[in-house]
Amino acid sequence: MVKNPLSHTPRGGRVCGLACAWVLVWSIAGSAPPVAAGPPDVLWATEAHVSGVEAVAFSPDGRTVASGASGIDPTVKLWDADDGSPLQTLSDFSSGVQSVAFSPDGEHLAVGYIVSGYPPGGVASLLDASTETEIAAFGGCHVAFSADGAMLASGGGGVNRYVNIHRVPDGAEIASIYTGTYVSGVAFSPDGTLVASAGTDHNVQLWDVKTGVLVHALVGHTDGVATIAFSPDGTIIASGAGGFDSPSDSTIKLWRVGDGQLLRTLPGHDQWVHSVRFTPDGEYLLSSGRDGDSPTVYSTIRLWRVADGALLETYDEGTSQGVLSLAISPEGDRFAYGRGSGDLAVAGQPFGDDPYERAGWVADMPPGAHMAQGIATIVDERTIRVDHFTYDGTAPQVYFYLGATDSYASFLAGIPIGPELDRAFDDETVTVQLPEGETLDGWGAISVWCAEFDVNFTSAAFVPPPDVAGDADGDGDVDLDDHALLAECLGGPDVPYDDATATTDVQVGPGFAFTPAEVTVEPGDTVLWTWAGGFHNVESGVDGEHDGNFRSGDPTSLVGTTFEVTFDAGFLADHPMPGDHYPYYCAPHESLGMIGSVTVEPHPCATFDFNDDGDVDLGDVAEFQAAFTGSLP
Repeated sequence: MVKNPLSHTPRGGRVCGLACAWVLVWSIAGSAPPVAAGPPDVLWATEAHVSGVEAVAFSPDGRTVASGASGIDPTVKLWDADDGSPLQTLSDFSSGVQSVAFSPDGEHLAVGYIVSGYPPGGVASLLDASTETEIAAFGGCHVAFSADGAMLASGGGGVNRYVNIHRVPDGAEIASIYTGTYVSGVAFSPDGTLVASAGTDHNVQLWDVKTGVLVHALVGHTDGVATIAFSPDGTIIASGAGGFDSPSDSTIKLWRVGDGQLLRTLPGHDQWVHSVRFTPDGEYLLSSGRDGDSPTVYSTIRLWRVADGALLETYDEGTSQGVLSLAISPEGDRFAYGRGSGDLAVAGQPFGDDPYERAGWVADMPPGAHMAQGIATIVDERTIRVDHFTYDGTAPQVYFYLGATDSYASFLAGIPIGPELDRAFDDETVTVQLPEGETLDGWGAISVWCAEFDVNFTSAAFVPPPDVAGDADGDGDVDLDDHALLAECLGGPDVPYDDATATTDVQVGPGFAFTPAEVTVEPGDTVLWTWAGGFHNVESGVDGEHDGNFRSGDPTSLVGTTFEVTFDAGFLADHPMPGDHYPYYCAPHESLGMIGSVTVEPHPCATFDFNDDGDVDLGDVAEFQAAFTGSLP
């Protein structure tokens, strides 16, 4: 139970009234949500402050939302997260609050704020939640607790170039790190060994907490970094830029913490990024920022999938003053944000409290007429996402069609979804929604269908993903078909099911292609690239940005040149990527579409290794029998 009397006893006897500003809290689904626009399903909203809401935070139990404002309303206000009832107001934070954080045990509250004067400075106030008294004050207006609550980091404010680390609760100094730049944000790695600082010099710096030594400088933004956040597992740090220089860099970058390599650049927002936050499962990233062009300026909140950088949702809140702050609840079931207008709100899950029962089911449409192919995934009861969609665009009246089954007769009696496919598509992602009032109930297959001549170009039935332990064939059941494969995998104690390795060959050139461009291998396998012509190299990364995973060297035209990478356990541990997916490109010809990827997936027998000991034995058979849904022979 989190102890937080602070949310019930007004400081100085004053309680926040209704003349406050707005707080919005939304929910986040466990599966990929649909692309959407407009506001979310607001649970409650209130006018929380009379100036911009620079900071929001959830208490560790998710019951309280804290908001902090800048300018003429330098207060922190606490709200009941369920209904938005005002709980109390904490005031006297000089020239305005910049950050607020609860300690993981809920016993302390840290507030970072600006103090007036020349030059202006920043102060971090550590408060005892039970008495509302200030325990200590340190330099720096941006604050962050370590995951164990034993340390508080603070930095920035005015011309402050330091990151200060103090012990909680006695306030003893652990480190004072000179960063060499104005600090615009701080964050601890989940294991507490690193502290990150965002700087107006366009960089993110990772510092060793014990020694104060710089571990990595993350260089790549072309504008000041405004916000940073570590992923829950500590392998990735996200940074968002903009608002400091002109022209502004408004991108979001994902960096690997282990070696400081850039993994991916997301488009971010049109003008600048105010805030980034990971969902508790680490699968998604939430961002807020300023978008549009003057005089039509507005703010959006966007949801990104970390594994591939796909933009899944965009919410346009229709305000010119921007969404300044974000916070996700500890359970990940909702999130809060504050706006420059002083508004604050809490919203319910915009795609339903419970995920659609067939969310995640997949239909793999093979290559067909007019080059049509793609992988369709059910997002929710009205939304389908088609990845790697290709179609030459030359036929009339072509649509995605739904059928009850994967048959010509079913599609003939089916319904079109989404707009007409009236152009060419080349390995693209397309998201379509069913007509108003329709759901996927009763529809079991999808087709690329020519309505003009009633021709099926390609189609497939939706099947469950292979994510059930023991479900080797991916049909959603542990049945006799899976039992047959189990017999092949059964080897006994200490007999590994995957003691063989394989080599997958990829041809480099001639022309501007890797053949095959996309390969899937098992852990321990090797990918061997062989030059067949052209001036090429192999370099891991996306959009011409090397991520440090592998590189063949400088481009060469020597036919017969080879380069290989073994994707064994050591490589995967040293070079982690979301989904074990490793994109790569040819540096001279990436702009011409010379790209490829390697995806590492477990051995088929791994699904029967219930105790993860590297073999399939009688203990795993017993677990399989417990999961079995039929009668064993």
